[in-house]
Amino acid sequence: MEKINAVFCIRDQNYAEQIHKYLEKLDFDKLKITFISEKKINTNFETIYIPDYIEKNIKSEVKLDKNIWKNENIFIADPDYVNKKKNLNREYQDHYVNACRRIFQKNNFDIIFSGAAGRMIWTIPHLVALENDVLAYKLQPLDYLNPKFEGWRIWFCTDVFWDIDINSSYDFDWKDDSLNKQINNLQDSLLKENFNLASRALLESENFTPKKFKNILKNLIKIIIYNDHLAKLKFKSIFNAFRNKKIYTSVEDLNKSFIIYPLNQPNDEQLLVRAPNYLKNKDTIKLIARNLPKNIVLVVKEHPVNPGMISYKDIKEILSEFNNIVFVNPKLAIRPIILESKGLITVNSTAGIEALMCNKKIIVLGESYYKYNSMVYRPSSETELKNSLLKLISDTKYNFDDTRTMLKKLLNQSYPEPNSYPSKEKYGDRVVGEAIRYKLNQLLDRSN
Repeated sequence: MEKINAVFCIRDQNYAEQIHKYLEKLDFDKLKITFISEKKINTNFETIYIPDYIEKNIKSEVKLDKNIWKNENIFIADPDYVNKKKNLNREYQDHYVNACRRIFQKNNFDIIFSGAAGRMIWTIPHLVALENDVLAYKLQPLDYLNPKFEGWRIWFCTDVFWDIDINSSYDFDWKDDSLNKQINNLQDSLLKENFNLASRALLESENFTPKKFKNILKNLIKIIIYNDHLAKLKFKSIFNAFRNKKIYTSVEDLNKSFIIYPLNQPNDEQLLVRAPNYLKNKDTIKLIARNLPKNIVLVVKEHPVNPGMISYKDIKEILSEFNNIVFVNPKLAIRPIILESKGLITVNSTAGIEALMCNKKIIVLGESYYKYNSMVYRPSSETELKNSLLKLISDTKYNFDDTRTMLKKLLNQSYPEPNSYPSKEKYGDRVVGEAIRYKLNQLLDRSN
């Protein structure tokens, strides 16, 4: 291989300039850099514009391999669709997929990098890369595997749907002793020092359910001037959060025989990309409730970032229909509740990994990187869900080995090496640049 052809999916000009910083110290004698973009950008690198490859006048049925495209309507996770700023639909997605396939057929790419969120520019080229056996990475933060969120960690995520076995032969090979040390320190920070994994999320709450007058005013202006969809949802959350307080159950009043269900944020890519069958919280809560074992209570906790995300009306409807459900304050730390529970059920929340580290078994409904753990039940039907709930409360044997193996795999897919915690504020750009160079050099070494 004369040169490695590395591709970066570019969102806009600001993102292009950020990528430029990351690539400053690369050896371009051994590398060819290509940008794929939806928009015109200024750059010295060769750039391919997706709109140039879209042929809207040609209608052809787009076939998607369900082993790769676990969600065939990936466009619903694009922020422009969520914010109702752009008229995206399946037809447009089909044109987009065909355009990316033409691009990959014309070019011999070796590796592709994209951003973390559910934008089409970051998901569709990635999935088309996997169709063509091209090494693909989404660059995602994985800070919560650092004890107490110390420092910055980049996850080279190999699959949009978080299957960590895909392309695992390209994982980093960090030393086993250092992997175990970081995992042990992470356990200690959670279980001995009682570090709250939601502490950072709580700081983001103001962005989703604002309380400060200036933020309320800002969102009101967005509604008046731009008819902003998300601003409307934020106002609904403010109203719901105020009313929902009246129906929260105190932790002290919880029945000891309960399972906890932490909600994902609505409109989050965790649901929109990796759990399209569980988009409506109300319906999922009812599904679980009607399959609960006798004398088991379901404790529902809204996401701490977005209290009021489920309406007071919906909660009242649920509580009137079922007597085996309670709602608790979303601001409460979840770990003490997990430790008192019989286990946890989740779509794919990071609370799942916290429960596993608390030696609790879990049920996973959506796609997640921890779904293959032997301590995890993965029902694919309502009948299987009912059986999984029975197993969850009856089988209390737990083996941490599988969880440790999973954590090692995640750490081996992330940078920097274990037990190194560079500050995001001071060294964020440097770390991302180092991570990309490290991965590209790893690929160069393999090709020689």
